[in-house]
Amino acid sequence: MKLSALIILPLAATATALSDAHNWQVCNKYPGMIRAIDKLCENKGRGDTLMVPSPYLHIGQREGSVLAKVQGRCKPPQWLPGGYCGINFRKICATSRWGSMKFGRNGCQTFILRKV
Repeated sequence: MKLSALIILPLAATATALSDAHNWQVCNKYPGMIRAIDKLCENKGRGDTLMVPSPYLHIGQREGSVLAKVQGRCKPPQWLPGGYCGINFRKICATSRWGSMKFGRNGCQTFILRKV
């Protein structure tokens, strides 16, 4: 049993790293997408205090023809760590490049990537 865990865990970590790299490759086709995601999730001057819902996330960030934003009706408001913010947007990139996905407790956070 221990031997199989020693084999499976490194393979799972490698698969995750490859998947993450693929997500960014898809996003990298649109430089404005990466900049919009980074600016929104970085949250300069606010520390790591992204909350859903909030006017900041609802308005989002626009870079060129790309808009990244997070809408939500979370009650009570949910804290969104900056790292999770970027990871969730990368999942949209990997699946469709444009569109939305729900995250957070009870799916109350809607992450949106849109051409404008």
